[in-house]
Amino acid sequence: MLVFAGLILLQIIKNVLLEDFVDTKVLLRKRITLDCIYSINETLIQSSWMKWNGSSWEPIVSSHQTFGTYISEKYKGKMSFLVENSSTDFSLALENVSEEDAGIYLCTFTVFPKGSVQKRIKVQADGFGEIIPSTKTTFTENSNIILTFQYTLKGNVNNMTLEKCTDGKVDTIAYCELTMHRRKQLSYGFDYSKHSLVNCSDLQTITLSIQKASKKDEGFYRCHFYTEEMDQAVVVEMLLKPGIASLSTVLVMYGSSLLAIIVILGTALICILRKWKNWKHKKREVKPETPTFCPEYISQQTSNMEEEHIYANMQPNPLTNYPRFHQHYN
Repeated sequence: MLVFAGLILLQIIKNVLLEDFVDTKVLLRKRITLDCIYSINETLIQSSWMKWNGSSWEPIVSSHQTFGTYISEKYKGKMSFLVENSSTDFSLALENVSEEDAGIYLCTFTVFPKGSVQKRIKVQADGFGEIIPSTKTTFTENSNIILTFQYTLKGNVNNMTLEKCTDGKVDTIAYCELTMHRRKQLSYGFDYSKHSLVNCSDLQTITLSIQKASKKDEGFYRCHFYTEEMDQAVVVEMLLKPGIASLSTVLVMYGSSLLAIIVILGTALICILRKWKNWKHKKREVKPETPTFCPEYISQQTSNMEEEHIYANMQPNPLTNYPRFHQHYN
C-alpha cells in the first residue's frame, strides 16, 4: 500500500514538473513549429523528438549519425524538418494539428562528452494570458541593454520566472528560486544560456542583460514574482531602433575589404609610374636609325654604277676608221 501510494505521489510530482518547468510554450494552431537548435561545438551522436502521452514518452523521430533517421508511422506525412540534413538544427513543423497534439514535447541531443541535453516544449490550446506592458523602452541595435523588473507588492519573493512573449510563443529565459538554505538557485532556458545574463541576487529586483541586441530580441519580457501572499507579473516591452555601428564594428566588417582596395590601387599606381619612367628614359636615348638595304638591291646598284662609269670613259674611234662617203655634186 505504501509502495502504491509512493508511485502515485511520484507520478503526480512528475506531471507537475512536466507541466510547470518547460523551456517554451507554443499556442495550438493548425500548423506549429517546435524549435530545437544546439549550436555548441561538440560531437553529436543522436537527436530525437518524443511526446508525453500521459504515462510514457512516445517516439516521434530519431536521427543517428551512423544508423540514419527513423520516423514513427503516426507522424509520417504530419511532420517535417524546418532545415533538411542539419546536424545542429532539429526543429520540426507539425501540419494539420488537432487537440490531440497538445501536450509536452521533448527534444534531446546526445553529445560527447557532455551527455544528454534536453529542451521541453508545451503545446497548449489556451492562451498565455493578457500581456499589458508596464513600461516601454527603446534601445539601439547592436548595443548592450539592461532590463529591470521590480516587485512592488508586499511579501517576500520565493521564486521568479522570466519569460519572453512573442506571437503564439513564450520562451523561458530563466528561473530563480530561494532554496532551503536561503541561497538563490538560477537556471536558464534552453535557448538563453549563452545569450542572456540574469541577476537574481535580490529576488525583489531582477535584471536582464542582453549583449548586442538584434531585431529578434524585440518583444514583451514578463517577470513573474511568486510569494506566499500575492503574485505579481511585470511586463516590459522592448523595441530596437536602427543605430550607427561602432568604429570597431565598421573596422572589423569593412577593414579587410578597404585594405584590399588600397593594396590594389597602390600596386596599380606603382606599375603606372614605372612604365612612365621607362618610357621617358627610352625617349631620351632614342637615336636616328641607320637605313638598311636589301643585299640584292645593294649589289644591283653597285653593278649599275660600274656600267655607267665604263660608258662615261669610253672614247669613240676616229672617223678615219670608217669608210668615206663620196658626195657627188652636180
